[in-house]
Amino acid sequence: MLFTAAFGCLLLVESPAESDGTQAGAGPEPETATRLQPRIWKVLLLVFVSGLLLMNYNTLLPMFAAEQGDSGSGYSRLLASMGAGSLAAAVMITFRSSWFRHNFLIPLFPALIAVAYAVLPSLPRGLPTLLLLAIYGFFLTGFITMSNAAVLREGSKRDRAKLASVFNMLLNGFVPLGNMLTGIFLHYLGVSGSFYLISGSTLLFLVVWLAYSRLKGGGDVHVRYRQSPEARPHHTRER
Repeated sequence: MLFTAAFGCLLLVESPAESDGTQAGAGPEPETATRLQPRIWKVLLLVFVSGLLLMNYNTLLPMFAAEQGDSGSGYSRLLASMGAGSLAAAVMITFRSSWFRHNFLIPLFPALIAVAYAVLPSLPRGLPTLLLLAIYGFFLTGFITMSNAAVLREGSKRDRAKLASVFNMLLNGFVPLGNMLTGIFLHYLGVSGSFYLISGSTLLFLVVWLAYSRLKGGGDVHVRYRQSPEARPHHTRER
């Protein structure tokens, strides 16, 4: 139901051609933004999978802490480490935003999170685990920020509010479903098996995503941080 609602919202987003004031009859019928800008689709697909598989820490970490023999304070330390990593990413984005404008980081950060999921069960408890969870928080915050900025910059100015709504729905709306799936994984596979399954599924998706993107669009796999149509010089829009 949530995906259907998000899909419907995305189809209602007007194209940049419409927002630039293209007159009826002056050319072909304007296309929707989803058809005109496949890069938006690609990033939103990454966001959907990340919300479904990589934001389930509130289900995994309590079981992980219990398996390690930690009390409630141990679980609190795990969450605090994630928060520290997220804070570090937020500070870097604020003061060194240019470091987060590399296109390849958008698929790379989910891949690194998946690798962290695969490594986490084998780490000894204590400082190594806390450091890895801080890295997880850093990558997760970085990915959310970069993907959100990429989607908004690819869309036209008047459509950004709609795109932001779709982005948040795909990212946060599927977290409950992801938590439910994680609970099923934990029941049948245990903590380590759940980490491995989520990690493998995410990495497999990213391989397919990258291969499909290159097959369909070559260099179009990269999300460009370009100026919006409204910010371009007047003579470049009127051709």
